[in-house]
Amino acid sequence: MAKRKTLPKDFEQLVEAGNEQEIKNVFEKCDINAYGGYNKGNR
Repeated sequence: MAKRKTLPKDFEQLVEAGNEQEIKNVFEKCDINAYGGYNKGNR
């Protein structure tokens, strides 16, 4: 199964909240080089 190439729209809020497990869950579904956020760039 291919991983998503884009991050969820609320990814920045997850990072700001600092919930490490939620961030790990995102990358189980998304590619480590996924992009998204306000300017659609990777960080």
